[in-house]
This record gives sequence, structure tokens and C-alpha cells, in this order.
Amino acid sequence: MALRLRDGLRSGDVFVPGSRRYADPAAYLLTPQQWEPQRDEFCRLVDKPADPAAALAALTDEWHGAVGELALAQLGPTGYRPLRVRDTSSDLDPMLMPSLINGL
Repeated sequence: MALRLRDGLRSGDVFVPGSRRYADPAAYLLTPQQWEPQRDEFCRLVDKPADPAAALAALTDEWHGAVGELALAQLGPTGYRPLRVRDTSSDLDPMLMPSLINGL
């Protein structure tokens, strides 16, 4: 029992009111009312959109770009290199990669 209590204190699952070391981790977070007026300034400082839909769209574009770069990096010096799909024995023609990427 003492070991489980120790582990709970270390992980933050168990906290001691008034303790500095074992305080409730949620007590250090901003409340939604505190966060709202600071969100726009924070997003500007970290150069991220405050609108969740815009942030998700930006991340999706970044991800598609990275997948495209990976597909190009898989091409050998000749411009062609078969890729293994998972651990199967089938080969994938890199020339099909753009259509596969667009389908994601």
C-alpha cells in the first residue's frame, strides 16, 4: 500500500492539499476564464493560429508536405526505387506515390 501511495504521489495521481511538492498539478493550469484573454497574444508569440480549424489545416498541410518529401527521399539516384509496403512481399511503384499522397 505504501508503495502505491508513493507511486501515486510521484505521478501526480495523488496530491496533498497545501503541499508544494505534492500539490495538485491542475492547480498550476490556467482556468478557461484566465486563458481566454491571453490566448490571442500567446498564439501570436508562438506564431500559431488561434482558430483551431486554421491550426488543424496548417498541420495537415505540413504533414502532407512531409509525406511528399519522404516519398521523394525514397527515390534512388536513378529516380526509381521500389518501396516495401509494411512487411509484405509486394512492391510499390514510387511513381504512384503522388496519387497515394493526394488520396490521404
